[in-house]
Amino acid sequence: MAFRHTRRLLAPVLHCRRQSSVPRGSHCLAAGEEFWSRGAAGREDVRGKPYFSPPATPAGFALQGSSSGRFLPLRPFSWWSRGSDSSSITDDHSRSQSGEGMESVSGVFDRSEDKIDPSVNSPVPNKDLEMSSWESGNASVQRDILNGRDNSAVGGDILESVTNQSIGTSIWSILRLPADAVVATVEGVHNVTGAPWWLTIVGSTLAFRAAIFPFTITYIRKSALFASSISLLPPIRPPPESGKSFAEQYRIFTKRRLELGVPSPFWTVAGFVQAPLFLYWIIALRGMATTGHPGFDTGGVLWFSDLTVPVQGSLGALFPTLVAVTYFANIQIAFRTVKPRNDVVAFFMKIYQWWLEAMTIPLFLMGFYLPQGVFMYWLTNNFFNLAQSLGLQNDSFRARFGLPLLSEMEKQAAKQQAQSAEAQNINPELLDLDGLLLAATQCVANDRDVEATNLLKFALEKYPDEPEAYNIYGMLHIKKRQWSEALEYYSLVISKAQDDPPRITALMGAGIALFNQGKRREAVEVMRPLIDMSVPKEPVVRVKYLRALVTLSSAMSQEGLKEEALPLLERAAKWDSSINVYVKELQEELESSKT
Repeated sequence: MAFRHTRRLLAPVLHCRRQSSVPRGSHCLAAGEEFWSRGAAGREDVRGKPYFSPPATPAGFALQGSSSGRFLPLRPFSWWSRGSDSSSITDDHSRSQSGEGMESVSGVFDRSEDKIDPSVNSPVPNKDLEMSSWESGNASVQRDILNGRDNSAVGGDILESVTNQSIGTSIWSILRLPADAVVATVEGVHNVTGAPWWLTIVGSTLAFRAAIFPFTITYIRKSALFASSISLLPPIRPPPESGKSFAEQYRIFTKRRLELGVPSPFWTVAGFVQAPLFLYWIIALRGMATTGHPGFDTGGVLWFSDLTVPVQGSLGALFPTLVAVTYFANIQIAFRTVKPRNDVVAFFMKIYQWWLEAMTIPLFLMGFYLPQGVFMYWLTNNFFNLAQSLGLQNDSFRARFGLPLLSEMEKQAAKQQAQSAEAQNINPELLDLDGLLLAATQCVANDRDVEATNLLKFALEKYPDEPEAYNIYGMLHIKKRQWSEALEYYSLVISKAQDDPPRITALMGAGIALFNQGKRREAVEVMRPLIDMSVPKEPVVRVKYLRALVTLSSAMSQEGLKEEALPLLERAAKWDSSINVYVKELQEELESSKT
């Protein structure tokens, strides 16, 4: 770059050097005389060339044809490097001809960026000029290459910094969109209604809360429905030893949830969406106040006529006090329906309530530093929350909007609490494996699914390879008519169990699950290993085996395999005479089919 700049600046000198043997010190003046002797038309023709460089006239030489003796300043290198055209040279010359003062010309010389390198017009040593220019040019190019490496690194850092700043600005712009929407909404309401700013903010807040009230009712209804139906759903997390990922188990959970019409579990946390909305309103109104939004300084009323300043005066503490009082009252009303319990969830709920109550003091102190315009929204929002909470405590109000009644919710909570108290009498740490399995089976029979699940989890933690625990898991899902989940647990037992007793229960359970899924042929094939088993000697296991044989024969009969089913029933009837009823029915069906 430096080599090219030097060649262009020295173009008149090099031209004169090649054409004559005049001493080097006079070339600049000779070129200047030749340029200015061309006349106006000739000078304009030369100026129009793309790489025109007017002859540099030293400060001590006057321009030819200039009666005023004024000087034309040298074209600055920094001006040329910015890519400007020759119009400024023409303008400088015209100003010098028109008689403008020397101050405008000398001011150009005084600028630090227009300093002229004296080496431009310095004499060249006595050797061939072309060779000297070529060698110096090569050195300049090498320096440019080396500098270019450093500059590229610096340029890369600058580009990275600018990119990061642009990304940060873009993210902040996106995050600012809700606040900008609030500003546009409030300003639009103000322009349409013409109401004062304090009334505009209050009205906009009420309209906004009324608009999202249906969403509030919806998420309360759906979260209550999900809580009451959770016992009918399979677990969200995969059961131990199942080998399933969380995504696979969640798909099973979602499929069963959709079959039963249970709402999504995300409705239970949908109420927290209102928290960022509250913050965006505060940020938007605070920004309008601190930036001096038109009309905010006179948009208040009474003692808060100026909405851009913090609270002040004898009534200045009223707004922070009202905010703290309404906030604390909302907390007390919200937790009034929470009944005292002794479990871990109740403990953390109590901690959460204490934390919310402790936040009353920081909010009260923060109120003294916020503009008064913010309180037009904050207080209105708090009073709306207070009225909404009181309404949700009333059964007639809840019935009007289709919400479950508090009395029914209290009865259900009392039932669950009684079951929990009964389950607390069972200390799983004091029970052996048989005791844990027996207690879990009793919980399943008494519809205490949560307690049964907890006992089974504890049993599998102590005895991870116990197949009977998986059988009880399968029985729990069979009772809930969750056929796919039950089949998974029974399949685990079939693949792992070596003894007949757990396999008998698993084979029968897997057959029932497949049969109810419409896979009757598969159900028969799954239960066929029962045929090869011998009748157990233990009475309890024998009863299970005979029941499994009856189940297999029933599946075969409905699948059209009546002739294969009859021997199984006759085999079972030898041990249990009550099964003879099914034997006679099947024999009659076979005889009727032959005739």
